[in-house]
Amino acid sequence: MRLPNKINSFNESVICKFSIFLTILERRDMTVMEFYYAVNHFNEDISRILEILDDSYSNANKVNQVDDVGHFLEILDCLYALGQIEYNSETRLLHYAGGN
Repeated sequence: MRLPNKINSFNESVICKFSIFLTILERRDMTVMEFYYAVNHFNEDISRILEILDDSYSNANKVNQVDDVGHFLEILDCLYALGQIEYNSETRLLHYAGGN
């Protein structure tokens, strides 16, 4: 698990991605696969917007990237352990539980 330390910056850590994940999942419940695609499309859209605004934001893409499925699952694990998301095994949907 990537936590901020001397080697990994905050932007490279799982904690940095929590707000992105929760913002997307707040809107509606999703399957894990839908959620994975939603996170990646969200990151692509933000990167495009920042590039249009100013070239100095070229490193912003690195902040929002979820490197691979393993990294994605690490973030889901953390959010689940913190009680921010729930998984309904009957419907197979992820649910934002932070407001409850």
